[in-house]
Amino acid sequence: ADLDGLQAQLASLEDQVGEATIWVSLTVRTALPGGPSNFWEGLMAGFESLGAAAAGGLVLLGVLLPWLIIAAIIAVVVALLVRGSRRRRRARAEAARTAQPGQPTERPQPPAPAPAQSTTQSPPQD
Repeated sequence: ADLDGLQAQLASLEDQVGEATIWVSLTVRTALPGGPSNFWEGLMAGFESLGAAAAGGLVLLGVLLPWLIIAAIIAVVVALLVRGSRRRRRARAEAARTAQPGQPTERPQPPAPAPAQSTTQSPPQD
């Protein structure tokens, strides 16, 4: 009885093994693990990366634009303050010159450099 039971169980298991599905996956190693496997796929991946870089650049511009606007406003304010300070300093100096009689109104010019003298040498006589 035990032998008949085991033989029946064996026949049942053999039928199950005969109907079992086996999945086989064959892959080829690539130069870049997880990357493209041929030239065309690599070329397409390169174009996709260009698009991703452009999108990232636009995002970066969006993040930096408010900061750039604030920096530009600060730079304009500083430039106007420096320009106003220089104008006031120039006006004070001009007022001080006109308030002192007898002083020249123009700045003295530095002496001009002496003209270079050219010397001509005659070729050596043999």
